[in-house]
Amino acid sequence: MKIRNGFVSNSSSSSFVIAGLLLDDALLTESKKREMIITSGKMNADAVIALDEDSLWDAWHDNIAGGNNKITVFQGGDDGITDGKFMIGKVLLTINSEGGSQWDMEEIGFNSLNLITEDIKKLSGFVGAMRIIGTTRSC
Repeated sequence: MKIRNGFVSNSSSSSFVIAGLLLDDALLTESKKREMIITSGKMNADAVIALDEDSLWDAWHDNIAGGNNKITVFQGGDDGITDGKFMIGKVLLTINSEGGSQWDMEEIGFNSLNLITEDIKKLSGFVGAMRIIGTTRSC
């Protein structure tokens, strides 16, 4: 058996730069989540409607909020977002705790931001002032 002395941590984090909308949690209802999953085209509407609360959370995370999507959602303190708010948008830059980084877009200009705004509106119906924020997600 190996014994390790000193500080040991198995936690990691990822930092992000996101362009999107910062909105109140009250707008992100269960029915809105279902609507967004259906609109994404990643699940059949009947299957989404039939989901119980726990399964809806899994489907929401896998299909919308998981971070591997064109448009994603960051919510709550674990995602570095102010309590009571969520951010829906596009990840522009990812930096992981091991020091690696990746630009998720080659070029970022006003046209790119307008396209992100259009993608958010298509998926969610949400509109508002575009913001660019940096945040850290604990993994």
